[in-house]
Amino acid sequence: IDQTSISVKLNNVSRTGVTKSNVLTTTTISETLSSATNCLTPGSYTLAMDWKDTKGATSTNCALSTTFTVSEEVLNPDWDISKGVVEKCIDENTADPSSQLTYTVTVKNTGAGEGTITKIVDSLDAKVLEAYISNISNSGIYADGDITWTLSDTDKVFVADQSKVFTYIITVPKDTFGTYANTVTAYPAEGENVIANANVVADCVVEAPDTGIFDSTWAKILVGVVFIGVGVNYLQISKFTKKLYISVNEFSDDRRKKNFEKKVVKR
Repeated sequence: IDQTSISVKLNNVSRTGVTKSNVLTTTTISETLSSATNCLTPGSYTLAMDWKDTKGATSTNCALSTTFTVSEEVLNPDWDISKGVVEKCIDENTADPSSQLTYTVTVKNTGAGEGTITKIVDSLDAKVLEAYISNISNSGIYADGDITWTLSDTDKVFVADQSKVFTYIITVPKDTFGTYANTVTAYPAEGENVIANANVVADCVVEAPDTGIFDSTWAKILVGVVFIGVGVNYLQISKFTKKLYISVNEFSDDRRKKNFEKKVVKR
Protein backbone atom coordinates (compact mmCIF):
# COMPACT_ATOMS: atom_id res chain seq x y z
CA ILE A 1 0.00 0.00 0.00
CA ASP A 2 1.12 3.47 -0.82
CA GLN A 3 0.41 5.17 2.54
CA THR A 4 0.59 8.60 1.00
CA SER A 5 -2.35 7.71 -1.23
CA ILE A 6 -4.73 6.71 1.60
CA SER A 7 -7.89 8.82 1.64
CA VAL A 8 -10.49 8.71 4.42
CA LYS A 9 -13.87 10.41 4.10
CA LEU A 10 -16.90 10.64 6.37
CA ASN A 11 -20.03 11.38 4.39
CA ASN A 12 -17.77 12.42 1.51
CA VAL A 13 -15.85 14.89 3.70
CA SER A 14 -12.14 14.20 3.98
CA ARG A 15 -10.79 13.46 7.42
CA THR A 16 -7.57 15.23 8.27
CA GLY A 17 -6.80 13.77 11.67
CA VAL A 18 -6.15 10.22 10.50
CA THR A 19 -3.20 8.36 12.04
CA LYS A 20 -1.39 5.82 9.88
CA SER A 21 1.02 3.13 11.00
CA ASN A 22 2.66 0.24 9.23
CA VAL A 23 4.01 -3.01 10.70
CA LEU A 24 5.48 -5.40 8.15
CA THR A 25 2.64 -6.00 5.69
CA THR A 26 -0.12 -4.50 7.86
CA THR A 27 -1.18 -0.86 7.63
CA THR A 28 -3.36 0.53 10.44
CA ILE A 29 -5.48 3.68 10.03
CA SER A 30 -7.25 5.20 13.07
CA GLU A 31 -9.08 8.32 14.16
CA THR A 32 -11.52 9.22 16.96
CA LEU A 33 -14.70 10.29 15.23
CA SER A 34 -16.71 11.27 18.31
CA SER A 35 -15.78 12.10 21.91
CA ALA A 36 -17.38 13.60 25.01
CA THR A 37 -16.27 17.08 23.94
CA ASN A 38 -16.66 16.66 20.18
CA CYS A 39 -19.68 14.52 19.47
CA LEU A 40 -21.15 13.57 16.12
CA THR A 41 -24.67 14.83 15.73
CA PRO A 42 -27.40 12.19 15.56
CA GLY A 43 -27.86 10.76 12.06
CA SER A 44 -26.55 8.24 9.52
CA TYR A 45 -22.90 8.18 8.45
CA THR A 46 -20.77 6.48 5.80
CA LEU A 47 -17.05 6.08 6.44
CA ALA A 48 -15.09 5.35 3.25
CA MET A 49 -11.43 4.97 2.43
CA ASP A 50 -9.38 4.11 -0.64
CA TRP A 51 -5.70 3.85 -1.55
CA LYS A 52 -3.23 2.91 -4.26
CA ASP A 53 -0.86 0.00 -4.26
CA THR A 54 2.85 0.47 -4.50
CA LYS A 55 2.60 0.40 -8.29
CA GLY A 56 0.06 3.22 -8.28
CA ALA A 57 -2.91 1.09 -9.32
CA THR A 58 -6.41 1.43 -7.91
CA SER A 59 -9.40 -0.90 -7.94
CA THR A 60 -12.35 -2.07 -5.88
CA ASN A 61 -9.85 -4.15 -3.98
CA CYS A 62 -8.26 -0.91 -2.83
CA ALA A 63 -11.35 0.52 -1.11
CA LEU A 64 -13.41 -0.06 2.07
CA SER A 65 -16.59 1.50 3.45
CA THR A 66 -18.98 1.10 6.36
CA THR A 67 -22.15 2.79 7.55
CA PHE A 68 -23.35 3.52 11.08
CA THR A 69 -25.98 5.56 12.89
CA VAL A 70 -25.61 7.95 15.79
CA SER A 71 -28.86 7.91 17.82
CA GLU A 72 -30.40 10.68 19.84
CA GLU A 73 -29.20 10.70 23.44
CA VAL A 74 -31.81 9.05 25.61
CA LEU A 75 -32.76 11.36 28.49
CA ASN A 76 -34.86 9.62 31.10
CA PRO A 77 -37.10 11.08 33.77
CA ASP A 78 -36.67 10.33 37.44
CA TRP A 79 -39.31 10.87 40.08
CA ASP A 80 -39.62 12.27 43.57
CA ILE A 81 -42.78 12.67 45.65
CA SER A 82 -43.25 14.41 48.99
CA LYS A 83 -46.21 15.02 51.27
CA GLY A 84 -46.70 17.60 54.02
CA VAL A 85 -49.53 18.54 56.36
CA VAL A 86 -50.24 21.67 58.39
CA GLU A 87 -52.74 21.73 61.29
CA LYS A 88 -54.93 24.73 62.15
CA CYS A 89 -57.28 24.67 65.15
CA ILE A 90 -60.76 26.05 64.56
CA ASP A 91 -62.73 27.37 67.59
CA GLU A 92 -59.99 26.27 69.95
CA ASN A 93 -60.69 26.64 73.70
CA THR A 94 -64.41 26.21 73.09
CA ALA A 95 -66.65 23.27 73.80
CA ASP A 96 -66.60 22.18 70.14
CA PRO A 97 -63.24 22.81 68.40
CA SER A 98 -62.09 21.11 65.20
CA SER A 99 -58.68 20.41 63.63
CA GLN A 100 -58.20 21.58 60.03
CA LEU A 101 -55.49 19.56 58.25
CA THR A 102 -54.19 20.99 54.97
CA TYR A 103 -52.28 18.40 52.90
CA THR A 104 -49.83 19.22 50.11
CA VAL A 105 -48.56 16.56 47.69
CA THR A 106 -45.63 17.54 45.44
CA VAL A 107 -44.52 15.41 42.48
CA LYS A 108 -41.25 16.34 40.74
CA ASN A 109 -39.38 15.08 37.72
CA THR A 110 -35.77 15.12 38.92
CA GLY A 111 -34.41 13.48 35.76
CA ALA A 112 -32.93 14.97 32.58
CA GLY A 113 -35.74 13.85 30.26
CA GLU A 114 -39.46 14.39 29.92
CA GLY A 115 -41.78 11.91 31.64
CA THR A 116 -45.42 11.11 32.26
CA ILE A 117 -47.44 10.50 35.43
CA THR A 118 -50.77 8.83 34.74
CA LYS A 119 -52.37 9.17 38.17
CA ILE A 120 -51.83 9.99 41.84
CA VAL A 121 -53.68 8.14 44.59
CA ASP A 122 -53.79 9.31 48.22
CA SER A 123 -55.07 6.61 50.59
CA LEU A 124 -56.57 8.32 53.63
CA ASP A 125 -56.69 7.25 57.27
CA ALA A 126 -59.58 4.90 58.02
CA LYS A 127 -61.09 7.44 60.46
CA VAL A 128 -61.66 10.00 57.68
CA LEU A 129 -65.26 10.36 56.51
CA GLU A 130 -66.25 11.94 53.21
CA ALA A 131 -67.85 14.81 55.12
CA TYR A 132 -64.43 15.75 56.52
CA ILE A 133 -62.91 16.36 53.05
CA SER A 134 -62.96 19.64 51.12
CA ASN A 135 -61.04 21.78 48.62
CA ILE A 136 -59.55 18.96 46.53
CA SER A 137 -57.39 20.62 43.88
CA ASN A 138 -56.74 19.68 40.24
CA SER A 139 -60.11 17.92 39.81
CA GLY A 140 -59.23 15.15 42.24
CA ILE A 141 -62.06 12.76 43.19
CA TYR A 142 -62.74 11.05 46.53
CA ALA A 143 -64.11 7.49 46.56
CA ASP A 144 -63.82 4.52 48.92
CA GLY A 145 -61.19 6.05 51.18
CA ASP A 146 -58.94 7.38 48.38
CA ILE A 147 -58.43 10.72 46.66
CA THR A 148 -57.45 10.10 43.03
CA TRP A 149 -56.04 12.52 40.50
CA THR A 150 -56.24 11.03 36.98
CA LEU A 151 -53.92 13.05 34.76
CA SER A 152 -54.36 13.57 31.02
CA ASP A 153 -53.13 15.75 28.16
CA THR A 154 -50.53 18.26 29.32
CA ASP A 155 -51.31 17.66 33.01
CA LYS A 156 -49.64 14.27 32.88
CA VAL A 157 -46.44 15.51 31.19
CA PHE A 158 -43.53 16.60 33.37
CA VAL A 159 -40.52 18.16 31.66
CA ALA A 160 -37.12 17.88 33.33
CA ASP A 161 -37.03 19.51 36.80
CA GLN A 162 -40.77 20.31 36.73
CA SER A 163 -42.92 20.03 39.87
CA LYS A 164 -46.69 19.88 40.25
CA VAL A 165 -48.64 20.36 43.50
CA PHE A 166 -51.90 18.75 44.64
CA THR A 167 -53.79 19.80 47.79
CA TYR A 168 -56.85 19.03 49.89
CA ILE A 169 -58.23 19.73 53.38
CA ILE A 170 -59.53 17.38 56.07
CA THR A 171 -61.47 18.92 58.97
CA VAL A 172 -61.49 16.61 61.99
CA PRO A 173 -64.18 17.09 64.71
CA LYS A 174 -63.19 16.79 68.37
CA ASP A 175 -64.84 13.37 68.75
CA THR A 176 -62.32 11.85 66.35
CA PHE A 177 -59.14 13.68 67.42
CA GLY A 178 -56.05 11.49 67.24
CA THR A 179 -53.28 10.38 64.88
CA TYR A 180 -54.00 10.48 61.16
CA ALA A 181 -51.70 8.56 58.81
CA ASN A 182 -51.99 8.26 55.05
CA THR A 183 -49.95 7.25 52.00
CA VAL A 184 -49.79 8.82 48.54
CA THR A 185 -48.59 6.99 45.41
CA ALA A 186 -47.66 8.44 42.01
CA TYR A 187 -47.88 6.15 38.96
CA PRO A 188 -45.39 6.90 36.13
CA ALA A 189 -46.15 5.69 32.60
CA GLU A 190 -42.83 3.82 32.78
CA GLY A 191 -40.81 2.67 35.75
CA GLU A 192 -41.64 2.04 39.37
CA ASN A 193 -44.26 3.86 41.44
CA VAL A 194 -43.11 6.43 43.97
CA ILE A 195 -44.59 6.68 47.48
CA ALA A 196 -44.70 9.21 50.33
CA ASN A 197 -46.30 9.15 53.80
CA ALA A 198 -47.61 11.78 56.22
CA ASN A 199 -48.55 11.39 59.90
CA VAL A 200 -50.13 14.11 62.05
CA VAL A 201 -51.86 14.32 65.44
CA ALA A 202 -55.15 16.21 65.24
CA ASP A 203 -55.58 17.62 68.76
CA CYS A 204 -56.95 21.05 69.67
CA VAL A 205 -57.72 22.43 73.16
CA VAL A 206 -61.29 21.75 74.33
CA GLU A 207 -62.90 24.01 76.96
CA ALA A 208 -63.29 22.22 80.33
CA PRO A 209 -66.99 21.53 81.19
CA ASP A 210 -68.76 22.89 84.34
CA THR A 211 -68.19 20.07 86.84
CA GLY A 212 -68.27 21.75 90.33
CA ILE A 213 -70.43 24.20 92.28
CA PHE A 214 -67.82 26.90 91.87
CA ASP A 215 -68.06 26.75 88.04
CA SER A 216 -71.47 28.53 88.05
CA THR A 217 -71.88 32.27 88.71
CA TRP A 218 -75.12 31.73 90.66
CA ALA A 219 -73.45 28.98 92.67
CA LYS A 220 -70.63 31.35 93.56
CA ILE A 221 -73.14 33.98 94.72
CA LEU A 222 -75.02 31.39 96.81
CA VAL A 223 -71.81 30.19 98.47
CA GLY A 224 -70.96 33.80 99.30
CA VAL A 225 -74.36 34.35 100.95
CA VAL A 226 -73.91 31.15 102.98
CA PHE A 227 -70.52 32.32 104.25
CA ILE A 228 -71.97 35.69 105.21
CA GLY A 229 -74.80 33.97 107.12
CA VAL A 230 -72.38 31.71 108.92
CA GLY A 231 -70.30 34.73 109.87
CA VAL A 232 -73.29 36.63 111.30
CA ASN A 233 -74.42 33.60 113.28
CA TYR A 234 -70.92 33.16 114.62
CA LEU A 235 -70.87 36.75 115.84
CA GLN A 236 -74.26 36.34 117.50
CA ILE A 237 -73.23 33.10 119.19
CA SER A 238 -70.00 34.71 120.36
CA LYS A 239 -71.92 37.61 121.97
CA PHE A 240 -74.33 35.20 123.69
CA THR A 241 -71.46 33.08 125.00
CA LYS A 242 -69.74 36.16 126.32
CA LYS A 243 -72.92 37.32 128.15
CA LEU A 244 -73.47 33.86 129.60
CA TYR A 245 -69.91 33.79 130.86
CA ILE A 246 -70.33 37.19 132.55
CA SER A 247 -73.64 36.12 134.19
CA VAL A 248 -72.13 32.91 135.55
CA ASN A 249 -69.20 34.82 137.00
CA GLU A 250 -71.46 37.39 138.63
CA PHE A 251 -73.58 34.61 140.12
CA SER A 252 -70.51 32.87 141.56
CA ASP A 253 -69.19 36.11 143.07
CA ASP A 254 -72.54 36.84 144.72
CA ARG A 255 -72.69 33.38 146.32
CA ARG A 256 -69.15 33.73 147.68
CA LYS A 257 -70.05 37.10 149.15
CA LYS A 258 -73.14 35.79 150.96
CA ASN A 259 -71.25 32.79 152.35
CA PHE A 260 -68.60 35.09 153.72
CA GLU A 261 -71.21 37.29 155.44
CA LYS A 262 -72.83 34.25 157.09
CA LYS A 263 -69.50 33.13 158.49
CA VAL A 264 -68.86 36.58 159.97
CA VAL A 265 -72.27 36.68 161.72
CA LYS A 266 -71.75 33.27 163.40
CA ARG A 267 -68.54 34.47 164.95
